[in-house]
Amino acid sequence: MAQQPRQQRIGVYGKFTPTALDTSEADKMRALAGLGQTIADTSLSIAKPMVTAERAEQGKQAVKEGAGKIDPQTGEVLEAPEMANYKIGSAQYNQAAQQALAIKGRKASNAYLTSLNTEIRDTVENAAVEHAGDPVAFEAAIKLYQQSTLATINDVEIKARVNDSIAGRALGHQLKIQEQYDIAEDKRNTDKHLAGLEGSAKSVLQMVDSGVGEDVIAAERQTAINEMEAIKLIDPTYDVAGKTATLDKAIYDQKVSTEILNLATSSETMPEAYAKLQEYSTKVPSDRTPSEWDAFIDSQQQNLNQISNRFKNAQAVATKEEQEFVSGVIDLVSMGQPVDPTEMERAKEIAQGNPTLTTAIEKAESVSVFASSDYQVRAGAIDEACNGSAATGSLCRLLTETDRAVQTALAKDSMGFAISQGYAKNIEMDVLSPTPEQIAQRKTAANEASMHYYGRPGMIPILTDAEGDYFVKQFSEMTTNEQMVSIKTYGADSYIWGMFSEKNAGVYAQAAGNPNNFVTEAILDGAVELKNKTFSFADAGTILSENNFTNIVGADTYDADDFRDIYDAALAYYVSQRPREKGATLDARDWEEAVQAVTGGIEEVRGFPTVMPADLDSNEVVSYFENMSISEFERIVPGLPNSVAAVALESLRDNMRIKAVKGENLYIAQYVTNDGTTDDYITLFQADNITPVYFELTPEIVNTAVQINGTTEDEQAEAEIQQRAEEFAEEIEEIVRLGITEVDPITKQVTTSGDQGAIIDQDFVPEMSLEDYMASQIESGEEENDQGMIRQDGSGKSSQGYLGQVTRDDGGIMTEYSIGVEINGVETEIPSLVPTLTKKEIETLRTLPEGSEVPKEIQIKAADYAKKRMSEGKSPFFQDEEVEGKNADGTSFLYKG
Repeated sequence: MAQQPRQQRIGVYGKFTPTALDTSEADKMRALAGLGQTIADTSLSIAKPMVTAERAEQGKQAVKEGAGKIDPQTGEVLEAPEMANYKIGSAQYNQAAQQALAIKGRKASNAYLTSLNTEIRDTVENAAVEHAGDPVAFEAAIKLYQQSTLATINDVEIKARVNDSIAGRALGHQLKIQEQYDIAEDKRNTDKHLAGLEGSAKSVLQMVDSGVGEDVIAAERQTAINEMEAIKLIDPTYDVAGKTATLDKAIYDQKVSTEILNLATSSETMPEAYAKLQEYSTKVPSDRTPSEWDAFIDSQQQNLNQISNRFKNAQAVATKEEQEFVSGVIDLVSMGQPVDPTEMERAKEIAQGNPTLTTAIEKAESVSVFASSDYQVRAGAIDEACNGSAATGSLCRLLTETDRAVQTALAKDSMGFAISQGYAKNIEMDVLSPTPEQIAQRKTAANEASMHYYGRPGMIPILTDAEGDYFVKQFSEMTTNEQMVSIKTYGADSYIWGMFSEKNAGVYAQAAGNPNNFVTEAILDGAVELKNKTFSFADAGTILSENNFTNIVGADTYDADDFRDIYDAALAYYVSQRPREKGATLDARDWEEAVQAVTGGIEEVRGFPTVMPADLDSNEVVSYFENMSISEFERIVPGLPNSVAAVALESLRDNMRIKAVKGENLYIAQYVTNDGTTDDYITLFQADNITPVYFELTPEIVNTAVQINGTTEDEQAEAEIQQRAEEFAEEIEEIVRLGITEVDPITKQVTTSGDQGAIIDQDFVPEMSLEDYMASQIESGEEENDQGMIRQDGSGKSSQGYLGQVTRDDGGIMTEYSIGVEINGVETEIPSLVPTLTKKEIETLRTLPEGSEVPKEIQIKAADYAKKRMSEGKSPFFQDEEVEGKNADGTSFLYKG
């Protein structure tokens, strides 16, 4: 920029005349006007270049801010911003705007071309990937893109450049795609020909195997060769001659194999097939080496071996399957279950020629009616077959085994077995939500079946075993409210709750069977807490121990299963009543209250803990027995001889133990004998000496019995029975004095060393009651070498027993070796020498030291055998009229099954 001249001082222009001189106003104005013009001229000379420069910047800025128009493809300036010419710097403004637009246009054009090139590259590459296997589709895609892109470009030069770019990029990919397509097309054609070749080759071999004519085989062979020639046109290296030779070898091999295998059609023709194979093994084809032909012969040998094994296995499998089928039919028939006539006929056809299967079917049919008969018919048939006759011994064992199978099936799934035999209707029921009608129908069906199998209702649950499993599982997952609804639906007295105990869910059985709804709900609530472990005890070892529980309820008040179930139920009840925080302080009194709530009340009756009847206390129970009249006794225990009834009634009034058993308000009475260390209990039985005497204790029964006591009739009966009791006691004393070896306490028939029927001195004063006599015989008999010939109930032992006389190491003779076990809640005397023992177990008893406990496994076998006989209405002890059998060691014994 040119340097501006410096402004001169005012004084340079002339002399300044002060105003005090005589000068006119006009002179002053002229002087001021000249000064103003000078200043204005000076300012313009300075400002104009500055405005001009600023105008140029304004023109550039206007373009930056979007003023003006350009072609973004070519960069051409289409419209520039202009400033009016009369304004200072307008030329500079317009010129700067033009230059800025030109630069902006070039940049826009370059950016457009760059972006378009990127788009072209990406589009072409993506199309190449998408249509990698199809050059036609790639060409079509590029052509469409090319047309749509060029249509948007107006400039001829740019359009040509873009067209060249698309074409150039597409061409390279087009060549690669076409090349890959040609390779793939050749492969596809080759694969087609190979597939055709393979099909023709297989077809040729199948034709050879099928035995079609040679002309047909030759035609198919030629088809295969044609496929080979087609492949050679695609791949000149393909060996048509070699492949043809291989095909001819395969055809020959197939002819040989087919000829051999056509002979291997059965086990009988296998030798011919092996002979033909041996013949071919010596004929080595000209196109094969000996080792190659040996390999082929070996493969054919393996094929023949496999075929031979299949024949053998198929025959074995068929035999096994047929035997299993027949066995299944026999099982059903022998258990009295219906069998489809067609299946029965097939089983008999299979059994033809097989004596074992034929006999098994005949035996099954012979016992079919027996197995489906009611308990009385079965018991009668067994008694008739097992009457001691040698001719019926096998039938006795057959019926006994069948009856045992029936009892086992009933024990496992009573309702299911009854349904299978057709003695209970299979009534559909939603186990979790049954309707009252369904339950009523099920109860009717169960009771009808129960009468058939047991002679009394209530012995069979209304659910099958499978339904019971499902119900127990689902019940444990229910909420307490749902469980209560289910209990109310089925009823607290329903027999199904007993299934819970059998399936290790006895705590629910105890809850459901409790008559108090509050106790039931409390047990269920506590069971949930114990299951979820939401409650713990600070000190559970002492107060909640099983020993402490035993101190409250007694050691044998309940059987083993019920003992644990009631303990668990008491624990659940206790938990439900305690605070819900962990580490809660235990209270012994609360625990005892929980036990009492669950058991219904435990009190001592004659020194023994006993479950109390509903609405009765221990004093009322004791009073009932202490004041029992002869008429009340005979109502409950009919048929006893007066002598036996007198002694039993005396003991019942005086000191017999009263014990609760399963069943609502049911009790038994037991003699108590004490050797100083343990208590022995002898249960009072009915006249059959098998069925325990059950007392039902309710306020109505007790009150009625008290009201009828003390009548004249009772007094007379009492006097008569007392007199007879005294006479009987005298006879027993004489029996003791004479050295009796056997006595029947009911008929009083005695056997001595020399005389039959003792003569009793008229002046003889008895020293021992019947009860004491029985106890003394039990005690003294176990100390003698013959193990005592009198049982605890006073009946005489058999001189044979099930296994005959077993001689101990000490010289003593055993025929029964009686033990006491609990059966159906009652302490019962049974023999341990039973037919189901092994030789080793018999030897264990023979050498068992005096006073030692009989091993548990022998006790279980003895109890099972006793239960079976008792279920048949028989004594658990051997009866001397029973038939002969064989011991495990081959010696004879008397056995009734």
